[in-house]
Amino acid sequence: MSSQPAGRGFGLSRQEKADLERLIGTSLGTAPGESVLDARVQIEVLGKTAAQMAGMLLDLDRRLNLLYEVLCMTQQKSALMDERLEVLGGGPQAPEGE
Repeated sequence: MSSQPAGRGFGLSRQEKADLERLIGTSLGTAPGESVLDARVQIEVLGKTAAQMAGMLLDLDRRLNLLYEVLCMTQQKSALMDERLEVLGGGPQAPEGE
């Protein structure tokens, strides 16, 4: 059982646990009388879900590439501004000991 003390709100109730086990069992197991048609429908649904997730992943990749480009340009701008400040004499000074 659980190592958590009862009555403190930790974990699932017995009913919730039974419902969860039933849901997992029915989604992973094969029910008696399940036909090949049911398996094909499940495969089609999984295929559609995988396609949707692949589309989401490609969209995320595109957005991350844009973010990366913006960050690179920001870093280049910062380096250019540092160079300009050093030329003007207002840039960061080296410690006197060096």
